[in-house]
Order: sequence, then C-alpha cells, then structure tokens
Amino acid sequence: MASTIMDLVRDIDVEFSPLIVCGIIAGVVFACWQFLFTGLDPREPPEVRSSIPFGHLFGMLWYKAEYVTVLSRKVKQPIYTIRILGTRMYILCSPEFIQRTFANPKAFTFEPFVSTAVRRLLNISEPDMKILLQEPGPEKLPSYAQDIHDLEHSTLTPGAALSQLNDAFQTRLAKSFNEIDTEGTTVNLHSWSRDVVTQAACAAILGPDNPYEDDPTLIEALWDFETDIVLLILRILPSLTARRGYVGRARLRTAYLSYHHTGLWKQGSPLLRGMREIGKKHGFNDTQIAEWDVLFTIAAVTNAIPISFWMLSYILADPQLTPSVRGELKAIVTVKEDGKGGKVLTLDPRMIREHCPILISIWEEMLRFTSQPTLGRYVTTDTVVNNEYLLKAGSVVQIPTGITQSNPSYWGPDSSSFNARRFFKTDKDGKEKASKDEREQEKLQRRAYTPFGGGKNLCPGRHAAANETLSFVAMMIYAFTIENKDGKPFKVIETAPRAAGASVPKAEGDVEVIIRLRDDLRGARLAFAGGEGR
Repeated sequence: MASTIMDLVRDIDVEFSPLIVCGIIAGVVFACWQFLFTGLDPREPPEVRSSIPFGHLFGMLWYKAEYVTVLSRKVKQPIYTIRILGTRMYILCSPEFIQRTFANPKAFTFEPFVSTAVRRLLNISEPDMKILLQEPGPEKLPSYAQDIHDLEHSTLTPGAALSQLNDAFQTRLAKSFNEIDTEGTTVNLHSWSRDVVTQAACAAILGPDNPYEDDPTLIEALWDFETDIVLLILRILPSLTARRGYVGRARLRTAYLSYHHTGLWKQGSPLLRGMREIGKKHGFNDTQIAEWDVLFTIAAVTNAIPISFWMLSYILADPQLTPSVRGELKAIVTVKEDGKGGKVLTLDPRMIREHCPILISIWEEMLRFTSQPTLGRYVTTDTVVNNEYLLKAGSVVQIPTGITQSNPSYWGPDSSSFNARRFFKTDKDGKEKASKDEREQEKLQRRAYTPFGGGKNLCPGRHAAANETLSFVAMMIYAFTIENKDGKPFKVIETAPRAAGASVPKAEGDVEVIIRLRDDLRGARLAFAGGEGR
C-alpha cells in the first residue's frame, strides 16, 4: 500500500530549469487560448466567465473551499459552467440536478479525488494503488476498495458492531466527564471539547489501550495533520510549508505502527479489526495498514468533532434553549444509589430520538447550518442530465451544499440563521403538527439537505457521528453548568474559514469557561446506559 517511512514524508525538490520555465509559459499560453477562443457545446450549462483572465483561479486561491459557494450566491443559476486553466467545472445548485448525479455513480464518480489524495499523502506505489482501486476481476473477486466499502456499511449501520462502537465511545467519554473537579474545572471550551471527544472516538475505534491513551499529545498531532492535509497533498516542500502537519503525520505513523506490532489491534473495534484483515488479505504489511488507519482516524473525527462544539455553543448561547433541552432529557435520565454511599446518574442516548424532539431538531439544524461541504465528482462519460444539459467526460462537477441548505425557497426567510426548532415536528402530545403544505415543503427540504453527501458516497459514519455528538451534548447540558469565566453571557464565537475538504468549519479562537456539576448532582458519578461510567 505504501513505501518506507522515509518515502512517506519525502519532499519534492523544485528546480526551475529552462525546460520547466518553457513548459509553464506554454501552459499559460494554452490556458489563455482556452479562455479567450474555445467555446462550449451549446448543450452544456451556460458559462459564467470572470471579468478578468484567470479570475476564477484567483477566486479559489483567495476563498479556498468557499469560492464556488460565494460565486453561486452571486450567479443564482441552478447549474452553470466555469473554466479554470482549461478544465471545465460544472457547478450544480439545484437539488434536482444534484440528485441526478448521485443516482448515476458510474458517470459521476468520487474515486479519482480519493486516489489522488491517498497517493500523495501516503506515497503509495502504482502497483499498490491498482490493488486499492481495481475493479473486480474476471473471477468476480472483490477489490480492496469494495471490501472496505462493504465492511464500513456492515459495521457502521445500526446493528451489533455499531452498538459496540457507541458503547466504547460513551465509556471513554464518561471517564472524562467524571474527571471534572467537583468545585469546577476551568477550560478553553473549544480545545477541551475537541480533545475529550477525540479521545473517546479513538478509544471506540482503536480500543481502550491505544496510542492516544499512552501519549495524549498525539491528539494535537492528529489535528495538526488534519489542518495541514491539503498542503501535504500538494507536497511542495511540506517540511517547510506544512511543518506542523508534516511532523504530526510522522509521529502518528510511528505510534500506529507500534500499536499494530504489539498486537493492540486485537482489542480494537470490529471495524478496525476488519480493516486489518482486509489489508492482510490483499497483501499489505503492518506499515501499510498503520498508514491507512491514520487516514481513517482523520476521516472519522474531522467533521463530527467540530459540530459537537457548535451544537453545544448554540444551546448555551440561548438562555431559553438550555432549560428546554434539559427538561426533555429528564425522560432518559435515571439517578440511583450506587450502594457505596454515592449515586450514579445514567443517561440513555438510545432514547433521545423518541423523547427529545427539541434536541433532535437542534442536531438536524446544526447539520444544515454548519455541515456544508462542497462535494466533488469526476465525469467519466458524456452524460445528459435531466434531458437538458450535457456534462462532458473529463470535467469536474462541484456541488456547493451551502447553497441548497440555505436557499430561502426551501428553508424560508430565516434560512441564513440558526433556528433551533426548524426540524421540530411534534406538539406537546407527540402528534404530527405539519399541515399538508408543510409536508410538501419538507419533501423539497429533504432533497436539498445533503450534510453527509449522497448516493453511493453517502457518509457511512453518519450514525456514529450522531451518537457521538448527541451523547456529548446531552450529558454536558443535563449534568453541568457551563459559564464564561469572565461572568459575561455566553456567545457563539466566530467560525474560521472552512478548510478544503472539510464539511464543518472550526472555531476562530476559543472561549474560557468554568464547567461544574449542577448543585443537585454534586458527588454523582456519570454514566451512559450501555457505556460504563468509569
């Protein structure tokens, strides 16, 4: 799957020879010719040209992952074309066109983006890439990619394996909660939430004895790697341009290799053990498997963890929302004597969807409001979409979900604001309150709502992500008081620019708070039903 440890972190030497300079000039001339003189097929979506040559390229360099969203808000077209250095990009902003592409994964595939990123991050050899991505052969034996796809869907959909993963997450999460000082603990809420949920998520995947328990500083290394991942994919002197991610990746690789060499993988989740078994089946060694596990961990935590912080923040920032959520959580909480003179508070996350409609509405709204990835697809063959527009092979499709998830036509005049009760569908008696027109509107919203992607590439980890976020937020809101250290009312802090490849933005800065158990729960041990509170 990959080469040696030195190959993993090898820089690319850049030398501007006359031949390279001539090549660059030729490329620029060709791009200008494409921009000025080459027309589109009349059946293609209408082209939106920038007011200056290379304007779209400059826009992407400036706005990064947000560019097509920013542009689409100005253009206001359901589908259109832009060209960057001769490459066609079709921008889809209509749920109808988006769902058509999801329904045709052979013509619109995600794999080229994955293969490019994986190859550059892990320096995978061409023979190993063929093993990773090959289609089933004449004997119809599954490829590595297909085996992994099947494993993820069998272990991350509701069932015994997912329940085991959830229980392990909640066990480690409860441990962190029980370490909070009875008189209160002062923390930076964003970084503390990130570390607590990361540690629990990694314990769920890798098992209780994992690299992050042995060395908690690896959590910072993991997020350094994640932050610099695009620069590492570019591989232009990464030891200088992405120093923190470069060093973090090397540390993680060493730690994961030790994890596999010492046999600690045996106490990992069914998903982790299954990934190792598939790797061995296809001829990969421990080094290659460890490298892949690092990337899988990044994929597992990148978006689920930031949204936990944002969901908690939006509840805390609304003085009326906290008591409402806490009130409905009473139905899924029990407090009993522990037989040792103390008491145990147990919260059952499995009952949240049935008993906590406000909390579920907040979760759905947080996904709409914050999880707005720009989805990419590669066009493999000339395809007519919706009997209307021709999308040509070799082009790229970009889907800015921030457009469909904030369009007033689907979400109403407050679509650009957070509305905690937007997805609240029942009255106090639990009866459906939506009218016929509202139910029709909900159908449109479902087509426009794609926080986890769609089609064949619908995120398999969405159920685990929901469990992680809801477990964390529910216990934080019910069991603790969280107040600004400076005594001022809690406010949601600013978001940082969304990184390329990220669905959920991170926070710009942090907020110092005091976390303490509620007065009526002083001395109680916290636990989750299924997960041990230890």
